[in-house]
Amino acid sequence: MRPSVVRALVPSLAVAALLLSGCMGNAVTVSGQGYTAGGKTKTLDCGGSGTLAMGSQGTGKLSVTVTDGDDKSIFTSSDFGAGQDGKAQQLTGVPGTWTLKVSTGLGYAGQWAITLTC
Repeated sequence: MRPSVVRALVPSLAVAALLLSGCMGNAVTVSGQGYTAGGKTKTLDCGGSGTLAMGSQGTGKLSVTVTDGDDKSIFTSSDFGAGQDGKAQQLTGVPGTWTLKVSTGLGYAGQWAITLTC
């Protein structure tokens, strides 16, 4: 597959997952391209439900955690991202400030995007 096609694929997967979920509202996205290491965190005010859409293509593993308004973990995955992957998941939690945390650990090579929508 040509690199330009692959670069366009990951964001398209994330957008498609959001559109299919029927949920477009408040949103935050964390993403990376090329070689990334470490972690990124974003927060969002959520009512009590949301959608997490993830798309990736590359090598390495991404650790993804979402916490709700009570700082309770409502989604955790420590093995997302190897190869080519994309998925969306409905989330339910306590209203308030939700936190999306993504860690690439020692490193991830490729493209990835993770969006939390409320």
